[in-house]
Formats: sequence, C-alpha cells, structure tokens
Amino acid sequence: QDLLPNERTFLSWLQVSVIVIFMAFSLMDGSTVGGLVGGGKKKNPGDEHRMHASQISGALLAPVGIAFMAYALYMHKMRTMQILRRETVRFDDPRGPVLMVCGLAFACIVAYAISLSAIIN
Repeated sequence: QDLLPNERTFLSWLQVSVIVIFMAFSLMDGSTVGGLVGGGKKKNPGDEHRMHASQISGALLAPVGIAFMAYALYMHKMRTMQILRRETVRFDDPRGPVLMVCGLAFACIVAYAISLSAIIN
C-alpha cells in the first residue's frame, strides 16, 4: 500500500531527469542553431559563437540531469527499505526539490550568460 506512492515519486523524478538529459543532448548536438545544419544554407558569422554557447549549455545541463537520476534512485531505495522495515520516519524530502531548483537555476544562469555573450560578440 505504501510502496505505490514511492514508485510514483520515483517515476516522476525519473521523468524530469530524462527530459533534462534529452534537452542537454539536443543542445550539445547543436541542431537548433540555424545555418550550421543543412547543406545549402549560408552561414552567418555569429553562428559559430551560438553553436559553442549551445554546446556549453548542454554540457552544463547533462550532469544535472544525471545527478537527478542518481538521487531519485537513492531516495527510492532508501524509502523502500524504510517502508519494508516499518520504520517510523518522515517520508517527505525537504532536500530534493531545493537541490533540483538550485542545480537547474545554476545551469540556466550560466547558460544564459554564455548565450548573452555569444549574441554580443
């Protein structure tokens, strides 16, 4: 009875992790930068800087997504053991959401700064 909410929480965290990781992969691929992908398009001078900024942004987001995935697995295993042992502990997670917001905010701020510098140059 208590295992099902634990599974749902794990799957929710895993879903967010996968979205962040695939977003990072698409940024590292650079396929969103116009002019660099495709045969006959004319390249703009600023495309190289935007491509570089996109790749750095993706490289920053990928470890954040992987860390979320590892944290979700750790919390799932820990809660499962607590439920099976019938321990009387708090099952809420005061650290996880704060860590997730701080990690994503840091990666987004750095990515924004890099993208801004690529636009200016």
